[in-house]
Amino acid sequence: MLDPELLELNSDKSKAELRLIPNIHGPVTHDAIMRLLSLPEFASLFPLETTITKTVAKINSVCNKDEGKFELFAVLAERRDGSIAIEISPDKMQASLTLTAAWGGKEIDLPAILTYLKKIMFAWA
Repeated sequence: MLDPELLELNSDKSKAELRLIPNIHGPVTHDAIMRLLSLPEFASLFPLETTITKTVAKINSVCNKDEGKFELFAVLAERRDGSIAIEISPDKMQASLTLTAAWGGKEIDLPAILTYLKKIMFAWA
């Protein structure tokens, strides 16, 4: 298991950063990284799957080699605000609203939805 101290929040607490030395802490698995990200201080952050996959591959490729002696740094998760998207049919007779939940960021509330709808209405006028 990876040491929880290898993963920490950045200075503004918006991203989870992994810092390790592959020769000391590797090899690693995707599951080991995900266990770190499931710790309470990181659980609400959005995991960056592509970065996680690349980081695991990089750590394991340099583990026990000369370049594995140096610290490796990667941002593995981030806060994301909720979002609103509206799709309008070509005949303008139907609209579809999609809400995306926040990952540790600002949630979408009813006033935000109403404000967004008002903006859209004024844009059509």
